[in-house]
Amino acid sequence: MLVEQVQAFLRSPDTLPQVTLPAIEAPSLEGVQVIVRGPPELDPDTLQQLYQQHLERIAPRRRLAVGEFAEPGDVVMVAMGVFTLEGAALPYTFQAPVELTAGGGWLLPEVPAALVGRTESELFDVPVVFPEDWPAAWLRGAQAVFRIRVRSIDRPDLPEADDPELLPKLGITLSLNGLMAALRDQWIEERSDELVAAAEHAALDELLGRVEIPVAEEAIEAQIWRYWARDEGSVILELEGHEADLHATLAAWLRSEDLRQQVGRAYRLAALLSAIARRSGIEVRAADLDVLIAEGAAGAGVDPDAAARAFREDPGQALLLADRALQRRIVRHVLDQAEVRIVTE
Repeated sequence: MLVEQVQAFLRSPDTLPQVTLPAIEAPSLEGVQVIVRGPPELDPDTLQQLYQQHLERIAPRRRLAVGEFAEPGDVVMVAMGVFTLEGAALPYTFQAPVELTAGGGWLLPEVPAALVGRTESELFDVPVVFPEDWPAAWLRGAQAVFRIRVRSIDRPDLPEADDPELLPKLGITLSLNGLMAALRDQWIEERSDELVAAAEHAALDELLGRVEIPVAEEAIEAQIWRYWARDEGSVILELEGHEADLHATLAAWLRSEDLRQQVGRAYRLAALLSAIARRSGIEVRAADLDVLIAEGAAGAGVDPDAAARAFREDPGQALLLADRALQRRIVRHVLDQAEVRIVTE
């Protein structure tokens, strides 16, 4: 049964057979031209939102125990998905973790409103009618039910916005102007990273168009199964969905031409990068691993030395890290050969 297959996969994600990439001749890197669109200017409203989000992110929080109930303003982590009024799962609607504010704003206000008074592990349904401006056009105007599982509830301790000691109470040593400048610099750095990523994507797409790389349909379907089991299948089980829900959503994922193209591109890209690495003699250096470990540690808020020790002690994680580092070096090698132009119109 599909339920048992998903459960087995979640216990050991590496149980499915790995795909052997086709060996190809790397195309020439000459003449790659890339045009990317520059970011808009940072407007005052966006900067104010960044400020508020930063304060909320660093404010101390207390994790509520089972039996303590969410109040307006509490941060609630949930797993959620949409079912029809008859109880059938709707594909592409299951996701976790999702962070919501109890009683706060959201696209469907009924959902955060229903979080008030809930406790950890509680499972409940929220009837909704999707508005006509809902992002997914196929759901507009539909009546359905959001099923929600509360994973955790945190109660933030955020001082009042007009408190003159607001920043010091949150451990911020910068002045208000200094904090705003730091947030602006961070926003610019993030947009710069996005520009680089867009340029890399475009350059690799051009190279993929220069070479034929066959990918078996069985390989594509096997990878789609992995993605579905990890993302939607696991959440359906958490929300106590049924075997029929798993089959219906998996069938929808396998029918998706967009998803097939994405997975096929990922396989072809892996074969392309492998060929470029072989021809150019690109190898992973210790410094490459150090950079990735430092970035991961910063994102997780952990000590870099502790993160480095953890990777060295886990052979599986070490291999994944080396793979990522090699891929980054190859992609940067490709971009170094490309002509990149940024447009702002």
